[in-house]
Amino acid sequence: MKNHILNKTIEILSSSGIEGLSLREVAKQLNLTHQAPYHYFPDKAALLSEVKAQGFRDLSEKMQEALHNPDGGSAYLKLRKIGEVYFEFCMKNQGLFRVMFTSSPGIENVRTPEAVAAFQVLLGCIHELQSQGKLKNYSAEIMAMICWTSMHGLVSLAMEKYPVLGGKMTMEELSEQMLTQLHRLMGE
Repeated sequence: MKNHILNKTIEILSSSGIEGLSLREVAKQLNLTHQAPYHYFPDKAALLSEVKAQGFRDLSEKMQEALHNPDGGSAYLKLRKIGEVYFEFCMKNQGLFRVMFTSSPGIENVRTPEAVAAFQVLLGCIHELQSQGKLKNYSAEIMAMICWTSMHGLVSLAMEKYPVLGGKMTMEELSEQMLTQLHRLMGE
């Protein structure tokens, strides 16, 4: 039942955002008594904290899958794939994305263990590139944060349908260009 509640919550977030979410609405859409969700989550903040954790677990899993692509590939191709997976995951799960990066009263901040684990996937790829001599030997954590925030910013712009570069590129094309340019800037 807990998983059904989480899945329905994510569905509601996608269609109605945080403002349209309440435990009562989740119960209504699942045809449960209005009290049923409270057996699993004491309040909306607890529910959103669990949704956030689940979102980062799902993102981390997708990023891990990108690293273990049967085609193999260089560490740079893995980094590129992580960027593509991040963009695709966030665009397909916009309500979830907003919750994952929300820090508001009662909702845990983004430094949940699950968020840190997702970041570690990216960081591992940066370390691999550095060990191969394909990235400058600067702080791997800072380089990973630059990659993460660049993709995060691109997703945020895409969600708002912001006309990047006057509409000369699609968001996917811009994503590819960003990853290429980041590699050039950070490469040896």
